Amino acid sequence: MTKQEENTERRHIYETRLGIFGLGPNDYPTADQHNLAVDESDQHMSDLRLQESKDAISPLLALRESL
Repeated sequence: MTKQEENTERRHIYETRLGIFGLGPNDYPTADQHNLAVDESDQHMSDLRLQESKDAISPLLALRESL
């Protein structure tokens, strides 16, 4: 995933969480709402990176098991 794709994905998760809080694009979140949205987007990105790592290593694991 490129840096631009990561930024787009992170922004999407952040804005989705704020939307769930009922905030629109012109509304300002409270500090707690902002922090929760940032935490959720950070966790999502961490999960994506972990999945990419697992996907990258899966052929090697399959090769090891086939030997």
